[in-house]
Amino acid sequence: SGHSQGGGGSIMAGQDDRVKVTAPIQPYTIGLGHDSSSQRNQRGPMFLMSGGADTIAIPYLNAQPVYTRANVPIFWGERRYVSHFEPVGDGGAYRGPTTAWFRYHLMDDESARGTFYGRFCGLCTSLLWSDQRKGIE
Repeated sequence: SGHSQGGGGSIMAGQDDRVKVTAPIQPYTIGLGHDSSSQRNQRGPMFLMSGGADTIAIPYLNAQPVYTRANVPIFWGERRYVSHFEPVGDGGAYRGPTTAWFRYHLMDDESARGTFYGRFCGLCTSLLWSDQRKGIE
């Protein structure tokens, strides 16, 4: 996981066979050395996060292409009303869902599964999040 340029870096790291799952937070993916081909070469599921009020890593310029190109199951969650600086400090509104993503995928914690999976998943039914899913039930 990583935020902004670090989010772009986590996407690039997701090409490595040792990386089982990624969770880029508001990734900045245009310029600054980001290799967009990495978006098509992921090795594990991705929880892609963006912010509805982000004017730096603008979702339709940064997250949308990642979602479109991803070759793995991907959950794109956009937290409404938050700026690019939401995760600074303690992870903000992204901390809980990111933790759930890693707990489910890396620790087989079934209690975290419902945050992302199923018709009425936690983020899917939240008024604070919008979601798009590809390859995720």
